[in-house]
Amino acid sequence: MCLDGISGQLLSTGRFSHQPPSTHALKSLELHEVTESSSDWELLQHLTKLKELSIYSCNGLTQLPESMRNLTSLERLTINGCPAVGTLPDWLGELHSLRYLDLTMGDDWKQLPEAIQHLTSLEHLGLLSGRALTVLPEWIGQLSALRRFYMRGFPALEGRLVE
Repeated sequence: MCLDGISGQLLSTGRFSHQPPSTHALKSLELHEVTESSSDWELLQHLTKLKELSIYSCNGLTQLPESMRNLTSLERLTINGCPAVGTLPDWLGELHSLRYLDLTMGDDWKQLPEAIQHLTSLEHLGLLSGRALTVLPEWIGQLSALRRFYMRGFPALEGRLVE
């Protein structure tokens, strides 16, 4: 990992025993293959100016870490290749700056996480691979800032939209 003030950063299976010196100004961070028990998630609580977070290929991750709750400046969140994540936590709806959410859903998700309905600034919502999802909630149409909504890989929703 290189933390030299550059906007885009990458963390891949590394471990930190302390906060790296220049992280306070990070704007963008990509996490790859970080385990749920990793202490690396604690780093997030210090990244209050972070605008973009991408989480990729974290196969053992079953829930988003509580440390993400402090990312109040977060505008863009991508979660891809983390099939064990059961759902999104309620506190995600408190990230009022979030404008872009791109989410690969777990195969067991039968409904969209209700936290999404509280994201009043959300302009882009991308959903991929929700095999168990059979209906979209009505509140999806009440996301007044939403400008782009796409879905791919939802066989049970084929030919249907909102109930």
